[in-house]
Amino acid sequence: RSGAARVFGTADPIGASLRIGPDPAEPPVTIVGVIEDYALTPEESPQPTIYMAFTQEPMASFTVVVRTRPASASGAIATVLDRVQTIDPDVLLLRAGPFSEKRVRFTHAPRFNAILLTLFAAIALTLALVGVYGLLSYSVALRRPEIGVRLAMGSSQRAVVSLVLRDAANLIAIGVLAGVAGAWASATLLSSMVF
Repeated sequence: RSGAARVFGTADPIGASLRIGPDPAEPPVTIVGVIEDYALTPEESPQPTIYMAFTQEPMASFTVVVRTRPASASGAIATVLDRVQTIDPDVLLLRAGPFSEKRVRFTHAPRFNAILLTLFAAIALTLALVGVYGLLSYSVALRRPEIGVRLAMGSSQRAVVSLVLRDAANLIAIGVLAGVAGAWASATLLSSMVF
């Protein structure tokens, strides 16, 4: 539908002619129907697609999609396979199954990539936390004489703890700002490479 709207605007495309391909000798095709937009996976946006009659554009292999009620999917597959074999026993039928199984096949790689990305993000977060802890521990160890003097001069433990936490907050703020800037720069660079 969006492809037809892009080419024909608000005009009715049914019955209109459309030239496909760069060859001017190729006769135009007549549009006989328009279907709703759809995407194979939830991550994709719908792409304009043209479906040709098999008699006009024969192919060595193709996919047949049959809509059934969910409860009768397995019976419908057997019926379709039987009917096709009745019409032409030489036709080789491969990978017959419900569309839900096909969709799992299409979404397997993006789902695996998302899990892998989440795993690496968790590892990175753990390393960052260990690093912050180590840096803070080292900073406190270096300031141990200063902390001892502060406590000896009458400073409260609460004041010393707030001093250490303030320094930690400064380190974390610097790290977060650097990380956000780096992530933004990386995203901009990667988006220019991918899209």
